[in-house]
Amino acid sequence: MKLFIYSKGLGYKHLQSLRFWDANINDEGMSIIHEYMSETSNTSIALLECLNCMITPIGCSIITKLFDPTKLFSIKYLTLDYNHFGNEGLANLMLNMKEARYLKYLSLANCMIDENGVKCFTDYFNSSECLLEILNLQGNCLKNSGVSELLTILYYNSSIEEINLNNTLCGNDPDLALLIARLMQANTTLGCYYFNFNMFCNDGNFQILINITFSLAFQFDIFFIKLKNSRKFCFVFK
Repeated sequence: MKLFIYSKGLGYKHLQSLRFWDANINDEGMSIIHEYMSETSNTSIALLECLNCMITPIGCSIITKLFDPTKLFSIKYLTLDYNHFGNEGLANLMLNMKEARYLKYLSLANCMIDENGVKCFTDYFNSSECLLEILNLQGNCLKNSGVSELLTILYYNSSIEEINLNNTLCGNDPDLALLIARLMQANTTLGCYYFNFNMFCNDGNFQILINITFSLAFQFDIFFIKLKNSRKFCFVFK
């Protein structure tokens, strides 16, 4: 792998993306990527995508170094889907995120993060330096408590425009429904919500959410829910 990365020579400035899918690069691979970017003072790589690469919490502690504010790295898009590093890995990853100057897109789908890991986002999303626009947490077992905590953290965030909470085992809770509606009213930057494949049923709780959603439709772009055991969808466009 090291030979591949260095094949274009030190200081190669046209490399903009690194993508690894189903590659067994694990933590050692992440260490080599960090070494390459450090030794070449790379500022051109904007996208790092490592899907199902067997990255552990140790690898996450290496990835966070790519967001060290004392360095010149400029990662804008980071995808770590299907790496099962869990809450410990998320905590390691967020160490330098508070001062990430360029990151716009963060995807952590199916990373075995649960409701206890959500608190790791607190300092990041409350930071005035946060520039993140899109967050994907699809497939993590956040449940109602984790989703509620995350949405509460986002209440005063002014950068997030889109959030993907598909298949996070949430729903069927009137308090959560009202929290979502209130967030829509308070946070006018967050304009796209995805709650597909959750447990929002077509009952009284869901109707409360729908009523408030349509009353606030002018404030957001898309609200997307798939009803449990149903093919119906709800779309609201700005």
